[in-house]
Order: sequence, then C-alpha cells, then structure tokens
Amino acid sequence: PRARGPMRVGERLRRAWRGFDLSWLGPLGLVVLFDDRVPELRWFALFFLVYPVQWVRGLVRLVLWNRRRPRNLPPLTLGRVVLYGVSLCLALFNPWIFVQSLLMAAGQLLAGFRTALRPPQRNARVNLAPPFTGVWTVARGGVEPDSSHSWGIPNQRYAYDLFVTDESGRSHEGNGRRPQDYYAFGRPILAPGDGVVVQVRDGERDGPWPGVVDPFARDARGNFVVIRHGPRAYSLLAHLQRGSVCVRAGETVREGQTIGRCGNSGHSTEPHLHVHVQDQVNFYLAAGVPVCFGGQSPGPGDRVTGDASPSPHRS
Repeated sequence: PRARGPMRVGERLRRAWRGFDLSWLGPLGLVVLFDDRVPELRWFALFFLVYPVQWVRGLVRLVLWNRRRPRNLPPLTLGRVVLYGVSLCLALFNPWIFVQSLLMAAGQLLAGFRTALRPPQRNARVNLAPPFTGVWTVARGGVEPDSSHSWGIPNQRYAYDLFVTDESGRSHEGNGRRPQDYYAFGRPILAPGDGVVVQVRDGERDGPWPGVVDPFARDARGNFVVIRHGPRAYSLLAHLQRGSVCVRAGETVREGQTIGRCGNSGHSTEPHLHVHVQDQVNFYLAAGVPVCFGGQSPGPGDRVTGDASPSPHRS
C-alpha cells in the first residue's frame, strides 16, 4: 500500500500540469500601467510573453481540432481564430473585464490546486435535465480532456456550449452577421432541475458582432442565472438575452421552468447557451463538477434533445 501512494500523487501532478493554462497569467502584465508609482512593477510586463506562447498553442489546437472534429460541426478557420483573439485582447482594456480577469486568475489558481489534490470522482456526476426544448448540438464540452470546454479552467472544466443547427450543420440563416440570424437566439432556457436561484444578472447587451466577443461587456458571463440544486451543486446558465431573465434571487424554481432566453451577451462569439455545474456559489473560487443530461454525457457534435412537451408547472 505504501508504494501506491507516490503513484497516486504522480498521477495527480500530471493531471494538474495537463490542466495548467498560462492564459490566466497574461492579464497580470497590465499591472505595468502603474509602474510610474512603483517602478518595480515594470517587471510584470514579462507576463505579456504568455500571449505569443498561447497563440502558438492555439494554432496547434486549431489544426488538431479540425482534423478530429465531428463532421456536423463547422471547421474553425484561421481568420475566425484571429478575430476572436484580437477581440479578447481588446476586452482586457475594459476595466470591468480587467478586474474580472484578475479575480479569475487568483481564484482559479486556488481552485486548480484544490482539484489537483482532491479531483472529483468520475462517477460523481450531477444529472440534469436538458435546459431547453427541441434538439440542440454540443459545440464544446465533455468530461475528458480531449472534449472538455476548458480543461485548464477549473470552474469550466466540465462546461457545455450548445447551439441549434440545421440539417447541414449551420447555426444561422444567411451570412450570420446579426444575432437574430442564429437559430438559438431568443429560444427559451429552462431550469435544469429543482432548486433555488442564488444569483441573477441581467442588463448586459447582446453582442452585435457574431464571430468576436463584445469588448464592451461588463461581465464575461453576460446575463446569467445560478441555481442551487443541492450541496456542492450550483448550475450556471450564461449568455442569456438582455431583458429575458424572468426569475430573481431567492426564488424557488422547478425543473423545466423558464428562466430566460438564449442570447449573445458577454464573451459570446455567437448566440448559444453555456451551462456548467460548480461546487460553490462563488464563480471565481469554484471548481467544476462533472455533469450529464438525462444520464448521458455528450461530447462535441452530439445532439441533446430537450422535453418538447412542458409539464404543467412550466411557465
């Protein structure tokens, strides 16, 4: 038994290294803006070196993704990745996003150590109902590193991004230049289980330029709802349409109850639903919990079907 201990520790360290994402160190470079008061802060400019490293890493991931992507998902183009990267860099000059990035950097570093020392059990998954009606497609998400939404970000490690596609795999009509062109935009979003609403945000505009994140957003999550389903099980449903959130903090909700509509708010590249389960209410300190829908854990390209016939308690 004593010989097995180092092996377990080694495996945990490998998991921690595989999940380490340098991108959260990049925003620390902006501290150099205050070096006129504290000259020593000029050394924080070295954190900007993270960005070229991440760009190379991103290009490698782009090639690998396009080689193994499901056929019903559109390919990622270099132009789309560049636009996304530029808009994300511009967003760092937004004071709200800058502060949020620093909070994420600190909080998720602590969450990363916590999950490395005590990773969630693979069979300890939270089972939710699909938070929508009809058929949606998983764009990103899963419970393994290769399918994960963001394996290097502990609170979003088991997150899902879902959108609505047609028979050809397109998520929009026409050229897709407006949020209204997307099939998912404005569709009802439902509570994925019974619980109590603990956080709500509304008022963020829907990004007017699909393909890039909104650099003027005040919260990367956009409009969102957080529901407590039980101990260490808080679902977060994000990027909701402005003005559509129809629940309030402290309200008890039932599975299938409408809580808002799908939008394009926050750091969203096109109208879609982001959903994940975290182990505490604080978004910055939380770690993700593996989740499944109706007992199944889908992966990129898989279709998820919601209940098309709402029960009487649904609004």
